[in-house]
Amino acid sequence: MSWLFVFLLISKAVGALKEVVVAWHFGAGEIANAYVFAMAIVLWLPMLLQSVLTSVVVPVMMRTELGKRGSKELFTRELAAFTALVGMFWTGGLVAAAQLGVLPDELGYFGRSMLEQLAVVGTLAAIGAGLAVRLLAKERYGMHLIESIPALVLIPFVVLLASGVDTLLLGTVAGYCAFLGVAIFYARKHRVFALPRLGFRSDYWLPIRRGLGVMIFSQVVMSLTNVIDPWMTAELAGGDVAALGYANRVVSLLVTFGGSMVASAIFPVLSDLSAREGHARVFKHAMLWARWSFLAGLGVVLVGWFSAPHAIAFLFERGAFRSDDTQLVSAIFQCGLLQVPAYMAGIILVQALASTGHYRWIAIGAVLNVLVKLAANTVLAPHYGAAGIALGTTIMYSISLIFLFIMSRRAVRS
Repeated sequence: MSWLFVFLLISKAVGALKEVVVAWHFGAGEIANAYVFAMAIVLWLPMLLQSVLTSVVVPVMMRTELGKRGSKELFTRELAAFTALVGMFWTGGLVAAAQLGVLPDELGYFGRSMLEQLAVVGTLAAIGAGLAVRLLAKERYGMHLIESIPALVLIPFVVLLASGVDTLLLGTVAGYCAFLGVAIFYARKHRVFALPRLGFRSDYWLPIRRGLGVMIFSQVVMSLTNVIDPWMTAELAGGDVAALGYANRVVSLLVTFGGSMVASAIFPVLSDLSAREGHARVFKHAMLWARWSFLAGLGVVLVGWFSAPHAIAFLFERGAFRSDDTQLVSAIFQCGLLQVPAYMAGIILVQALASTGHYRWIAIGAVLNVLVKLAANTVLAPHYGAAGIALGTTIMYSISLIFLFIMSRRAVRS
């Protein structure tokens, strides 16, 4: 957990630095809005793929010992082929959509052009997602550090080279190429990399299929929130997609100190505990960790709320990023910051439900989250703009935490 804390902290810090550099050179205007929106669409399926496979594959790999010799190696090869095909399908679909002109008008001219040129990132990220899942099942957390490479490569492209749109796109693609190369090297070092092989012959696919459909549904529904926010923000007067992205990046950095770190560290542990001691012990530990995480999140909110204007000004207010942009991002950040306690506690309960195979409840919770998010955005966005959309995320996670707590108590009683 200590190493994971360091890896995640570095990764999120580099990601935040990338947002700062982009803000300095492009501000919160049309180009920055289009880039954030395009990247949200390109990374939608790879992020969905990693989330689904993590929830389903890791518990099976942690608790299943299959007798057929070579089954793990065969499964690794077939998983590599599966993730690569999904990535290529997504890239091809994005390119076709851009050329046929069927993309939403909210993307604008810059956004449609960027999406077509960034489509290859979908394939690179999808292959990396498959490697990340296998490494997590082996309790190797270095992939969290490797995930900072795209941002680390992009920074010198924007700072040292001509800071135009082409440089921004080239730096992004180069960053993900470097990310995949390092990820393959790291996976080979820990013997979880193998050449792809088409098919589903491995014995591991049988238990994975049981939860795959439900988790795909739940994660597809839940991941829509990553697109809903920039989409609904783009429809507001003035857009403010980039401002929402900058604020969310800083919130994400703060969440690293709690929810993401704990969730990534305890998921393999909960899966192993479920196999050895039963579901009751899993939820007993998860409920305890969730309470402490919620309290830690309250502390983050208290400190972050009062320091928000100064922190945003220190990070972003240079170059094309002006003082009025600072005020806008600070207001959005403060509203988004309120989500931290509920998120940090809720993500632990989600890991507990996934590790014990309660995928149906996760799917129901995902549908509830999207409905709450749409309703909150519809009510709050017209009055408060992008800050209302950030506040809608807080409402979504708060109601989600209540639902997850009830389901966890029900799981313990059963």
